[in-house]
Amino acid sequence: MNYLIEILFGGALTIIAYFLKRTMDQLDKTTAQTYKNENALKIVSNTFEIKHENLGKHMEKLTESLDKLTDKIDTLNDAVQELKYK
Repeated sequence: MNYLIEILFGGALTIIAYFLKRTMDQLDKTTAQTYKNENALKIVSNTFEIKHENLGKHMEKLTESLDKLTDKIDTLNDAVQELKYK
């Protein structure tokens, strides 16, 4: 009788150990994937910040160029108006 109980407990422990091992393996894979994703996210974030900074610089230059162009167009329009009325 004791032999049967030992076999049942041993089988139950084996089944529990199997599922525990599977769970731990999945946890290890999930942890490894999390680290990979975290590193990839940091790379993307840094790239975005660099591009955002460069875009800001280019937008500032573009705004300055547009202001200069607007001033020149105003000057040319004034000159054209003067020529029309002479």
